[in-house]
Amino acid sequence: MKCLIIGDRHVYIDTYDIYLEQRSALLSWLRENTDIDFIVETGDFFHLRKTVSKKFISDVLQKEFEFFTELKNINPELIYYKILGNHDILSENMDSLLKVFNYLDNVEIIDHTKEVDFSYKHKGVFVPYLNSLDSIDYKELENITSNLDTKNINILFSHNFPYFIGGNDIVLPKKVLNKYQRVFLGHYHNYIQKDNVVIVGSTHQVRIDEYNVNKYVFVYDLDTNQFTKFELPYTKYKEIIIQNEHDLQAILSDPTKREQFEKDVRDNYVILKVSDLNLYNQIESSFNVVNAHLKLDQNIIDNTLDNLEDGESDERLLNIEEVVTQEVENKIPLYFSDLTEQDKEELKNEILQIIYQNLQIPHKSIMDKQLVFDKLELKNFIIADDITIDFNELKNDLYFVKGLKLDDVKSDSNGAGKSLLFVKSILYCLYGKSRLVSDKQLFNERSGYVKLTIRNNYTGDVYEIERGIKKEKGRNKDKLVYYVQIFKNGVNISHKEKQATQKIIEDEILNKRLLTNLYILDGSSFTENFFNLEPSKQIEFLSELTLLDFIDTVNETLTEILKGSNKKSSDNSLGILGKKEQLQSQLQLLRTQLEEENEETIQKQMTEINKQIEIYHKEKQKQLEELSKEAESYKKTGLQKKQELQIIQQNLSKLDHNLKEFLQQAKISILSHIEKNVDSIENIQNKYKNLQDDYNKQLKEADTKWTAYYNNTNSKIQKFKKELNEKIALISKNKATIQSNNKLIQQYLNKIKEFEQKKFKEGDLCNTCKTELKGNALKNANSYLEQEIVNYTKEVNTLQEQNVALENQIPVLEADIRKLESLIKEGEDRINTAKERYILKKESLKNEFNEKGKFYKLIFNYIDKVNNIFYNFSGILQYPQDIVGLDTVISDLNNQYNKLQQDILKGKELYTNKKSELDIIHNKYAAIINQINIVKNQENPHDRSLKLLKRSLDVVKQKREQVKKLEKELTKIIREETKIRLLLDIFSKKGLKQKLLRRYLNALSNIFKQQILSYGSGSIEFTERNGKLNVLLYHRGKLKNFNDLSSGEKVRYIMAFHESIAILFQKIYNLSCNIRTYDEILANLDTIGTSEILKSIRKAIKNENIKVFLIDHTGLKDIFNENIIYVCNYNNKVHYINNKENFIAWVYPYYRDNKILNNEVKFYINNLLQNIDNLDEYVKNNKNNTLEAGPDLMQIF
Repeated sequence: MKCLIIGDRHVYIDTYDIYLEQRSALLSWLRENTDIDFIVETGDFFHLRKTVSKKFISDVLQKEFEFFTELKNINPELIYYKILGNHDILSENMDSLLKVFNYLDNVEIIDHTKEVDFSYKHKGVFVPYLNSLDSIDYKELENITSNLDTKNINILFSHNFPYFIGGNDIVLPKKVLNKYQRVFLGHYHNYIQKDNVVIVGSTHQVRIDEYNVNKYVFVYDLDTNQFTKFELPYTKYKEIIIQNEHDLQAILSDPTKREQFEKDVRDNYVILKVSDLNLYNQIESSFNVVNAHLKLDQNIIDNTLDNLEDGESDERLLNIEEVVTQEVENKIPLYFSDLTEQDKEELKNEILQIIYQNLQIPHKSIMDKQLVFDKLELKNFIIADDITIDFNELKNDLYFVKGLKLDDVKSDSNGAGKSLLFVKSILYCLYGKSRLVSDKQLFNERSGYVKLTIRNNYTGDVYEIERGIKKEKGRNKDKLVYYVQIFKNGVNISHKEKQATQKIIEDEILNKRLLTNLYILDGSSFTENFFNLEPSKQIEFLSELTLLDFIDTVNETLTEILKGSNKKSSDNSLGILGKKEQLQSQLQLLRTQLEEENEETIQKQMTEINKQIEIYHKEKQKQLEELSKEAESYKKTGLQKKQELQIIQQNLSKLDHNLKEFLQQAKISILSHIEKNVDSIENIQNKYKNLQDDYNKQLKEADTKWTAYYNNTNSKIQKFKKELNEKIALISKNKATIQSNNKLIQQYLNKIKEFEQKKFKEGDLCNTCKTELKGNALKNANSYLEQEIVNYTKEVNTLQEQNVALENQIPVLEADIRKLESLIKEGEDRINTAKERYILKKESLKNEFNEKGKFYKLIFNYIDKVNNIFYNFSGILQYPQDIVGLDTVISDLNNQYNKLQQDILKGKELYTNKKSELDIIHNKYAAIINQINIVKNQENPHDRSLKLLKRSLDVVKQKREQVKKLEKELTKIIREETKIRLLLDIFSKKGLKQKLLRRYLNALSNIFKQQILSYGSGSIEFTERNGKLNVLLYHRGKLKNFNDLSSGEKVRYIMAFHESIAILFQKIYNLSCNIRTYDEILANLDTIGTSEILKSIRKAIKNENIKVFLIDHTGLKDIFNENIIYVCNYNNKVHYINNKENFIAWVYPYYRDNKILNNEVKFYINNLLQNIDNLDEYVKNNKNNTLEAGPDLMQIF
């Protein structure tokens, strides 16, 4: 089983011809090679999918459709797999124009990760382009890969970078790729094979940097796991080589060659290779080479650089600014020809501005970091309680920092706190670290700080860096918190996170390597020899020390500016080359369009259309004249018809008038006949009125009688009902009273019974009670009870009598009620009977009235119809039959009416016919008028074409203007490109950096030789020692054996080396280290060695204007005449005293009270005091300068 694998095709306007050639060649090849089972295209069929015309895309898709149709004819079983690349995808949801082919049965568009079984033992996995959002497809790939059957031959096809190339999006890892027998990848344009991975590459040179890269297609045999690659001949780049002046003149002198060359250099795909910049400048001045790609022979640049190596010994070649400026001046003529001196100067300043401002090389950044230490404050730091060191008060250039332990007999000056003040505290404040001391030992009261005040001499900013420990309230108890904070000009610029605040200190304030004002040299570190290091280590050390690693950053920055950033969010993501390519593409597209849209052709078309417009106007005028004649004819006929219609209308009006007169006369005739044969209308109305009044009078009398009877009878009934209700209520009341009385009677009977039971009898009492009841007490008690019984008995009898009376009254009341009910019923029956009679009377009166008034009503109704004769003539035909002769009158009138109606109908019919004829004529006239308006308003069909041509002409002019504008922009961008290439030339990794490092290494060696000889010059003994040192030295300062040197020689070597570093740095950047702290460098030196080292230090102070703090623990007897900073330790408390006078005033009380136990210290103080006449007065005068001792801290440590 075999498959054909095709790489990225990147079809675009400028590669369309290549696409057609490859398409044709592929079909021919497949006709001859019929053993191909399927084809895989690895993605990026399109190139710039969003910046091409719809017509171009439509043409390409049509060509592909025709290709797939022909492919099916060649081999119906063959499947074509198209993987979507990043250039094919229009959106994040994998939309693509190529999906239009999904409906074809021989094409499959791969837009998601999927498995395909090629045969029972061959399995393929397809993966489209994955960006950082395609986690679903990537997880699917991992899932498929983890479940692969190893018995099968598994092949992966994808449009993604492998692990060994990398990219901005998802990269296929090695652990995934290793699971497949073979992997074929698109996306990367150059062919690469690594292990089982084959990067197919593109089918032609897509970018300029591919112009000499071979391109291939592949036939892969799945059974043998072997592939064969076939080289493709297609290229869109043309290479023109001009080696010398003779080649250029041969082109310029031959018109044909010159014309072809001029066309070529305007082409967007020409590689112009010249061996000399002067040749290129001549070409640029003679031709428009805006779109040609310049390839300058690298040998020219190398030779030029070799010529610049003259004058290596010049110290100016060490200064970074002067070196860069010189490089720019030398490179400008190579890249920009025919410039005036003024132009060269302006261009130089422009390029230097890019270097020093945009690229941020140390020129400015070091100047920004010229820091000066103003003040150091310690609070409870290790064994320092409350100390402030004001560096501005220390006016001398050299200070000996001496330590004195007053209360320790065995100790020397070590351990007093010298390094604590001048090394540990500063390092801890700046970096949060301190040598040989744990964090728990830093603050002796679990609360304290170190504060360092730093002033920026360049900007004037003042920084306060404070680092310490403090108590904060916790949930249950207080807790200790380490903190760091920064104040800039009094404003807190710290971050909540300590690491972020530390980054501000190191990057914004110190920048570690750029802190040049403080130099700490530790005597315990004199073990390493720089000149015995490997060259690579020496270069690495010098590169970091002299800040030349910035060149690597500059090179990356320049490359990013040139080629663009890989960061999608970057403003410079396109880069100068990308912008240039974009402009060139736009220019090429515009020029192609301008070739198709010729102005002369458009003008000819406009002339032809103007002729057609003139012909059209003549024909239109002729048509309007014919229509106007026809309209005038219809107008004349219409006027005649209108006059006839008006005559008919007048006749109709007369007939209508006659009809109204007839109806009026008919009305009069009928009413006259009625009055003549019946009575006058007035008499008839009066008779009917009298009849009606009599009826109303009788009806009213009946109403009055009925109302009077009803009211009288109903009044009596209401009276009986009231009396009835009263008697019913009285019966209810009597019954309630009887019931209440019965309850009281029962209560009274119960009381009587109770009192009967309470009576005392003689036999009922015991003897005790009898004796206690004396006199008539018993008798009186029984008498009271009997009286109560009598009273209650009377009440019972009264109530019973009342009940009897009430019960006797009830039957009487009930009899009255029955009588009243009978009376009420009788009254209601009488009312009902009277009402019936009343209703019958009213009905009788009504019938009588209707019967007597019937004739009059008929007369009145008919008179109403006669009065309405104008609206309803047929109403008079229903006349009263009792009127004599009325039928003859009505019949005669009806005949006359019908005759008038017939005449009117005939007139209306004639009017309607004439009106229809007039409407037809009017409509025809209106139609012609409308047609005339249509013809008048009709747009000339050629006007639109003329407008389109004018617009096309305007577009062509706009495009020409746009071409000029783009050419200017392109010229500007090429100038920018040339400037960046010039800078890349200067800052290339094998250019300026290596050159400077070689210079710096040579300079460091020479400076070191001078320094090692100058340390201690003037002493015979030291000179002899120095001679020994010189014997060990050879070329470039290397030592045969560093350990062969004595301690003093090692010190002088290291001092000389570090002094050489400082001198070199000063020569490079015009900067020097203004504060140097030497920590115990004089240890283990004899007196002569110490003296000579001090002389060398004083010499450096004089020559370099520096301040030196020499931390030392040599004997006190040797330093009576030196500037001394005393670090005194008493009772494990450290004190800082900045001069001898303050020290005497501070130490005298301890000396006087015999608290100084160290004999050496006591001897030193004794010698000091001998020179003072009045100690009490001396101490009093210097008392304000003394520093009181703090509390005892021994219990903490």
